[in-house]
Amino acid sequence: MEELLTLLETARAERAASLKDFVRLKAELARVQRRVDELRSENRELKVALHAAETEVVNLHAYVGEIALVGEA
Repeated sequence: MEELLTLLETARAERAASLKDFVRLKAELARVQRRVDELRSENRELKVALHAAETEVVNLHAYVGEIALVGEA
């Protein structure tokens, strides 16, 4: 009987430890998911900024080309 009580206490301790790990991992997952969302948002913003910069470079390149043609005439 004493052996069964010891097993029961061991099982309870293991269950408590497992539950504690589960709660910790769940909180860590929530933090990681928030960070992923932040990074995705930042990535979208950077893509928009990159596209705007590329457009500006193309426009400036075309403008310089026009100036060069006018200067040759």
